[in-house]
Amino acid sequence: MPRMTLLIRPRYPSNSPGHSRFVAVVFAALLFLGAGRSATAAPTSASDSPSRENASTQVEPGEETEPPLDFEGHTVWGIFSGFGFPQEINGSAGGIQIATGGVRWSHLWSEKFGGILRGRPGFGIEALPLMSFIEDDRTTWAAGFNLLYEHHFVSRTRVRPIWKIGAGFLYANQEIPRGETQHNFSLLMDFGVDVMTSPRSAFYLGYRFHHVSNADTGDRNPGINVHTVTFGLSFYR
Repeated sequence: MPRMTLLIRPRYPSNSPGHSRFVAVVFAALLFLGAGRSATAAPTSASDSPSRENASTQVEPGEETEPPLDFEGHTVWGIFSGFGFPQEINGSAGGIQIATGGVRWSHLWSEKFGGILRGRPGFGIEALPLMSFIEDDRTTWAAGFNLLYEHHFVSRTRVRPIWKIGAGFLYANQEIPRGETQHNFSLLMDFGVDVMTSPRSAFYLGYRFHHVSNADTGDRNPGINVHTVTFGLSFYR
């Protein structure tokens, strides 16, 4: 049985004027619809962007923003107290506990460090109007000061690590230790954190290794080594 082939020819050949007009009309309609859609979407995104930007940067009246640690002229005031337990190292005196309290002032430099020391260095001073050396049968009272080098590490949280080293001078109402000198020098290393309780105030908690000795200005120099827990309040200005 012979096969029959059915051929369906388009109404307009591909090179006919009618086909060209049809393609041109469709292409023009698509361009018109696309242009209209872009024109309506652009003003919406443009009008929404400032709103979103303003919403993210807007600060309520009276609201205080948290001061950054990386600007020049940053000053920190504080009060602190602490209590320490002795450790005998290389013949140092044992059995002497320390209780201390004082005020401190720090100023951060404009220069910043990077890398693992990312933060701001500074210097400070501690005034120690009340420091006691507690033994079994007596308590010795002393007063003095410490000069400090500080490093405030940058933090994006409420917890701000702080590292300090320092040296100072003490004068007591009797010999420290017993039978030695009334004047003594101190060396310390301190590591702690400021936990921000508000944009400009913090609770400080730290550990301090404190060495007290007469620097060989007496007949003997046993020295005192104490592990101290310190705590206090910090006020940023």
